Amino acid sequence: MILSLEDADVCSSSVVLLDGAGDLGRSSRRRNLVPEHVSIALELKKAFKALWSRNGVAYSPDSLDPPEFYGYHQQDAHEFLRHMLDRLRTELSETAVSNFIHDTFQGQLLSEVTCLKCHTTSRKHDPFLDLSLVIPSTTDDEPVSLQACLKEYVAAECLEKSEKYVCGHCSNNKEKAMKKFTLEKLPVILCLHLKRFKWTPPTRSKVATMVDFPAELNLAPFCTGARPKLETTYYLYALISHHGEGTGSGHYTSHCFNDDGWYHYNDSCVQQCPFSE
Repeated sequence: MILSLEDADVCSSSVVLLDGAGDLGRSSRRRNLVPEHVSIALELKKAFKALWSRNGVAYSPDSLDPPEFYGYHQQDAHEFLRHMLDRLRTELSETAVSNFIHDTFQGQLLSEVTCLKCHTTSRKHDPFLDLSLVIPSTTDDEPVSLQACLKEYVAAECLEKSEKYVCGHCSNNKEKAMKKFTLEKLPVILCLHLKRFKWTPPTRSKVATMVDFPAELNLAPFCTGARPKLETTYYLYALISHHGEGTGSGHYTSHCFNDDGWYHYNDSCVQQCPFSE
């Protein structure tokens, strides 16, 4: 995760893809190793400085592990990203770069709900730091595209039965309605989270469907209104993957793009690799 954010170019439109952000490997760090008052911003600065020193020594960012993540319970990479961005936003709120997280990671959704009785449409603007995408079901676990996941995200949904819409134009009665999302404002860095884990009582399982994703992603079909391609084109620069069959254990590795190509980061092992990997 740290390597993925460190390689980002905040002047371009980039994508971080969290593929199967589920349970992190068990942490054996003791609670007394890391003080609770650690500044995430300062520790990130130390980590970036160490990573760019190019001294060939592996760097372990223990001090970036927040107290909420101590112990031997399982954790989530998506949850860690959210926690770190929230901490950074709080710490930077009274500095000269107070809007950095907002300006870099935050986008905005347009939510539209149309009552099927009076056909009145209600619109709401929702900010986001990442998008959590459901992987569509396929026969025989055939591969799906990242675009198909996004299409599923913005697809119109019928609100009925217990989810009926309270329509103010229909005397606040509960009516059937159609709800849909579009991307109204795009962030500089777009974080996409693939929901690899699903809950089917009484068990959780991992979705093994392969998701194909391009090096260049055009979000125009999912945006509110027509936009120039330059404004809707994103370039993949990082992928964080969960390895393991189950939901209670596993291991994370990342692939990140640097000036001379793609690299695979697996704990202390770093290897250059082709994009096809």
